[in-house]
Amino acid sequence: MAISVLITDDLHPFFKQKMDEAGVHYDDMPQAQQDGVRAIIQDYEAVIINSKITMDRDMLDRAEKLQFIGRAGSGMEIIDTEYADRKGIHYTNSPEGNRDAVGEHTVGLMLDLLHNITKADDEVRQGLWNRELNRGAELREMTVGILGYGQMGSAVAEKLYGLGPRVIAYDKYKQNFSNLFVQEVDQQQFYEQTQMLSIHLPLTEETCWLVDQAYLDRFPNLQYVLNTARGKNLVTSDLLEKLKQEALDGAALDVVKDENPGNFSKKFAHDFNNLKKINKLVVTPHIAGWSNESKQKIAELLALRLLTVLF
Repeated sequence: MAISVLITDDLHPFFKQKMDEAGVHYDDMPQAQQDGVRAIIQDYEAVIINSKITMDRDMLDRAEKLQFIGRAGSGMEIIDTEYADRKGIHYTNSPEGNRDAVGEHTVGLMLDLLHNITKADDEVRQGLWNRELNRGAELREMTVGILGYGQMGSAVAEKLYGLGPRVIAYDKYKQNFSNLFVQEVDQQQFYEQTQMLSIHLPLTEETCWLVDQAYLDRFPNLQYVLNTARGKNLVTSDLLEKLKQEALDGAALDVVKDENPGNFSKKFAHDFNNLKKINKLVVTPHIAGWSNESKQKIAELLALRLLTVLF
């Protein structure tokens, strides 16, 4: 069976190597954008995408031969999965590929917040040597609350093991997952006990803007908030207000609502400018899952799954 694959992401060469070995034709177009893909998708049995390409209803209707969608990474909000199911198109993501990178990055942000690493570095570069003002706190004294216990949430719990904090988790759709690394709690216990909130939710209608001021107000002991999941899980302006009111000791974001400054809405541009002025906030540019190792693991997973489904 002749198969053509459209690659719209900068995949590790391992993927193309496996396609070559299997005799699968592919077009490597990592610079492709939505309109360009829309114009040619009808020629392909499989497509590999990242967050810049959306497999919406119109795209799926144009994809007359499409049998397989591979998502490099975890977020499935860019695929109309219900319509893909109706059309019999197989789709998959690859969260196992970058779970270790996300876990490490999240723990790194926790340590950065607790020990004022970014803040102290900025001050030293300005000629300041503030030891007492940057006295830190120890992670082992914290109760870390993981919101969403999938691949990423569980990776964070595993990475925290050995550092000593109490780790609890709440997942509306999972039960009986307590183990060596984490204690499952109900929603009320999660609110009452969490001191450091780490968000690891998919982006769905239910989770979009879930973490807002009213949600944060339910945590009487909350000191820190981290989001390495999806920018739209969290209302940035509400988090900023909490930080300005000193209702939180700090926050760290690897994701925000808009991730290209050139595309910021006027309101979000205002929020982002305020965000940059807060020294209790650490921001990274959606790189939590971005490691050399994760790039290869994602390619390995997608190659295996494509060949398994189509051959």
